[in-house]
Amino acid sequence: MASITLKNLKKNYGKQTVLHGIDLEIRDGEFVALVGPSGCGKSTLLRLIAGLEDIGGGEIRVGERLVNDVAPRDRDIAMVFQNYALYPHMSVAENLAFSLRLQKVDARDVLRQVEEVAATLGIGQLLDRRPGQLSGGQRQRVAMGRAILRRPRAFLFDEPLSNLDAKLRVQMRTEIKALHQRLGTTTVYVTHDQVEAMTMADRIVVLKDGVIEQQGTPLELYDRPRNAFVAGFIGSPAMNFIPGQLHLDGPARVVTDDGLVLPLGSRPQAEHGTRVVLGTRPEHFRLDESGVASEVLVVEPTGSETQIAARFGGHDIIAAFRDRVDARPGDRLFLSTLPTRAHVFDAASGSRLD
Repeated sequence: MASITLKNLKKNYGKQTVLHGIDLEIRDGEFVALVGPSGCGKSTLLRLIAGLEDIGGGEIRVGERLVNDVAPRDRDIAMVFQNYALYPHMSVAENLAFSLRLQKVDARDVLRQVEEVAATLGIGQLLDRRPGQLSGGQRQRVAMGRAILRRPRAFLFDEPLSNLDAKLRVQMRTEIKALHQRLGTTTVYVTHDQVEAMTMADRIVVLKDGVIEQQGTPLELYDRPRNAFVAGFIGSPAMNFIPGQLHLDGPARVVTDDGLVLPLGSRPQAEHGTRVVLGTRPEHFRLDESGVASEVLVVEPTGSETQIAARFGGHDIIAAFRDRVDARPGDRLFLSTLPTRAHVFDAASGSRLD
């Protein structure tokens, strides 16, 4: 195992800068997820660590070793791709054994290691099949097994579950997390699915336009997002944003342009009258007879909770309730926000106001 250290890492494609000097320390044995919208640079960053592309500046270290000019095969890193990258003409056993045979491992040891990893991943009965005869989930397990057998110092995953159906994605992310807990190998995981990142990672790094917006544990990012972008990206359903003006003459509150008064649980460090955006997560709305009369637009029962799209004053919001709510489109519910869980962001910069 090894740490991975990035210092002022840059990447350009012609005149376009994709990564703007990334500084990141991934600790030995840590599971770090890179998330962000399409085009933010997360997959490019992974490919630079793997050595599949040349860097435009800065340093990459695996452990203490500078690997800027080290070939991918010599970095002692295994990568699992979105499209599995299996050899179609080889059996599962041959795919798993490929790296071991390149290392001239004794044939009996190859067989033993292949069978052990296949049993761990539940693909022992598939060793004689070829990739074209496997389901997406089975192919992903083979790709993971091949990476494990290399005994790398770090694993890199590039959106490995995006081609799987919803049920299988949930199963596979549990298996990948359990595998990491068992092996303890440093893991960098790229995904566009922030729920995957929240449930799997020790630490999440949020990127936007080639810059790290925030990094921290999943709950740190969820509970204290640094800016409105992170707040809106982390969480499903997404945070609701309601613009207004900060009032500090008396109890702290946000007053919207249509006259809603939304109380705050603390006093932000900003001037009275500052234009702000109030952020409220869906689960932090509550049914309250003294609240704002809100028209129900859509009701989405999920079994474990009820999600309601509503017109909250002049604002479209999503509210989520653990209890089942008997409501239909066109009904009126009275809703209020939870002051102690409100997030306030500067309207101009998007920065969090504490």
